[in-house]
Amino acid sequence: MEGVGVTFIVSTVSFLFALIGDCKTIPPHIGEALPNGPVAFNCPPGKYNEWASLFLTPLETGIKFLLYFEENTNSTNITNAEFFAPGSHTFSPILLATFGTVFFILTCITAGLSVPSSPFIPSLFAGAAYGRLIGQWVVA
Repeated sequence: MEGVGVTFIVSTVSFLFALIGDCKTIPPHIGEALPNGPVAFNCPPGKYNEWASLFLTPLETGIKFLLYFEENTNSTNITNAEFFAPGSHTFSPILLATFGTVFFILTCITAGLSVPSSPFIPSLFAGAAYGRLIGQWVVA
């Protein structure tokens, strides 16, 4: 029963935080770099919700977003090297700080369950959010 309660809490918190985000335009050539693309939660076609792209994705996809997903709107005809070059950052600092903190707390709650699981990958996800936040701060 404890697992059901924690699952309900984690799902509800993730869904509510996903509602906060606004819609942003999907960068060109994103399908080549990240085939699953960002989450278009409550957004029209061609747009994505940055909060839902972190809170409502599988861990592996979310880590890829944090490590590789940057918006480069200087040109529509860009190479992969230019696509991954530093451009305007896709995730806001408020989102990264909030997500890292909330996800770390949820990971701690989940790690305390009496079920066999590991907090290793979720901790990497929270750490990737903090790392991206510091990286954006250093570049700015």
